Amino acid sequence: MNEQAPRVSRRVTWLAVAALVGTAVAGILVGAVLDRTLLMWGAPGGRGMPVPAGGEPTPEMRKRLVGRLARDLNLSDAQRVQVEELMAQQAPRIRATGDSVQAIVERSLAESRAQMMKILTPEQQRKFSTIEPPWRRR
Repeated sequence: MNEQAPRVSRRVTWLAVAALVGTAVAGILVGAVLDRTLLMWGAPGGRGMPVPAGGEPTPEMRKRLVGRLARDLNLSDAQRVQVEELMAQQAPRIRATGDSVQAIVERSLAESRAQMMKILTPEQQRKFSTIEPPWRRR
């Protein structure tokens, strides 16, 4: 009745961890691609405008958004000015948030890549090193 469960090797454990991390990173990337696609093509729920790589809306984008809000919410001139000021004040905070998220994603990708290299044979490592991620092919 005292049967021990079979031991799992460290290699299998690391493979499982690498698979989980890779899945999480892939989920983040797929979500980002879908988000950008919805923004760009104006799909239902999308805003119809792409966000630049830095994450901060451009002045033109803010102007279009304020115009849409003014139209959809029937903002008064005073409200419109306040909304424009609020967006301008928040722009640095939005940029900082985008920068920190990008740093986290890049760090996770680098860790996943390092773990992947440990799994591969030397020949596979050489080939893997030449593969460029799809989001960098633009």
